[in-house]
Amino acid sequence: MKEVLAIVVALSCSWAVNAQSTGGKAKRDHKKAIADFRRLAKATFSGDQDEIEKVFNECFQFGDRVADFGDLFDGATRREKTTLRNLKDVVRYTWEIKRGKETVMLLHVYAGQDPAVVLMTRCLLTW
Repeated sequence: MKEVLAIVVALSCSWAVNAQSTGGKAKRDHKKAIADFRRLAKATFSGDQDEIEKVFNECFQFGDRVADFGDLFDGATRREKTTLRNLKDVVRYTWEIKRGKETVMLLHVYAGQDPAVVLMTRCLLTW
């Protein structure tokens, strides 16, 4: 019997280290990253994995208000009441990127507080 082993490697993680700049260029770059992520999501993430990871990390930054993303989270699976470090009642949004039937990447956004803000992101590669 052939066994399949899935190895999950954390490629990137941000936790309170992405200080947002209030400069005009930074705001334009962030808006572009949001538009690029929306484009990738609509195309069922058919782009290059490096591009997906880069755009994802530029799109979701620590402290971003979840409400500011509009319907962007609609395509993600939502898991309520996740615990993240010592924080309770954190919501985890996950996009599962597949190639055929195989999952190749998982994109996680953890959000919490009131109003809900991005607390952490994680991009995982599976193979």
